[in-house]
Amino acid sequence: MPFPTGRVTTLLFVTKFRMRNHSYARYSDAFLDAKRLRMDALADDLLTHITLSGEHASFALLLKSLQNNDSYQPGMFSMLPETLAPQVEHYFASTSQLPAWADREKIALGQRLFSRYVPLVLFILQYKSLPLCYSCKNGAKILHLTGRLTQRYGKGKIMGRLADTAQMVIHAMSEGGFEPKGKGLATIQKVRLIHAMVRAYIRNPRQNPEGWDSTNLGEPINQEDMAGTLMSFAPVVLSGLEQLNVSISEQEREGYMHCWKIIGHLMGVDADLLPDSYEEGQLLATRILQHQAAPSQEGLELVQTCIGLPRKFTPERIFPDVHEYMVRYFLRDASEATGLDIGEIIGTPEIQNDYETWVKLFSRFAGIGILNRTMLKGYHTVHKIGTKMSRQPALARA
Repeated sequence: MPFPTGRVTTLLFVTKFRMRNHSYARYSDAFLDAKRLRMDALADDLLTHITLSGEHASFALLLKSLQNNDSYQPGMFSMLPETLAPQVEHYFASTSQLPAWADREKIALGQRLFSRYVPLVLFILQYKSLPLCYSCKNGAKILHLTGRLTQRYGKGKIMGRLADTAQMVIHAMSEGGFEPKGKGLATIQKVRLIHAMVRAYIRNPRQNPEGWDSTNLGEPINQEDMAGTLMSFAPVVLSGLEQLNVSISEQEREGYMHCWKIIGHLMGVDADLLPDSYEEGQLLATRILQHQAAPSQEGLELVQTCIGLPRKFTPERIFPDVHEYMVRYFLRDASEATGLDIGEIIGTPEIQNDYETWVKLFSRFAGIGILNRTMLKGYHTVHKIGTKMSRQPALARA
């Protein structure tokens, strides 16, 4: 299969040139090492308060309330005990506002780009973004330890976790997702709290008797891990679209990156890990991979789970090894940029079959504007109906 040409190739050359000349010392190993010891004080402090107060049942009610509401409103958690409500309100009030530097025009450009290529973005997340995340040895241990992405927990659990990821992306990147009543803000707030829950679980010796080696692994879901995930959803997706021959303007590229910079800010990622440009985002993604990518049993299992789900719906006799091919296809640029064989790291072999023609045909079909808009509208309609249905029992119990 020929290596993708164009902007990606040029960017790889520029990236290598910069690396050789050490012009990006801000992403040094020492800098990234320090980020592995930092977590998210705002969300973690709330979880600590909940743990000390013993209000675990109230916290479950909190998450249920958030699930049944599209946005945060002052007084929304008044049903919680007085010992807990102020801290909860502080968290949600602090994370409900866009940063002062948010640009509405750039947001609109980025969200329109997403709306135009929804299936392709989700396709790239499946075959490029997630496998890149799983190639990072220490971060893969966290995902594996929490358990919901491995086959032993059942197909439903796996699909539910992947659906949660897609839901956050769709809610945040749909037009209006960052508005006060947009679904994006509430979804980001929920995911940020879930990250804090995972950290609390892993650091609790009663829940995780094996313990966690922060000295060698870094803190669970630390700043570098969060930044790496953010880059896999932003510049990595844009490079994937280019690999599919999708034409994107410089303004759209800038708008898409701006949207994910806002998401990173709302998720509690440090400001110096939030790139302004596509080039800088690719540079950070490359440096994190060089810093963290390594083989691991956990990463192998997660990748097999990721490609195992779509394999169930693919006629293997007609398209043998097509899913391994897709992963290899999308990871070639990352391997070239880092000097690492990412496909080998995650246990995906080179495939002799050439499906490039099928890939390009799919990208053309999936790039039909009216199809994407209809799909996105349908998703939000179904989600709205589901939310109303799940809300009724909660109101009845109240």
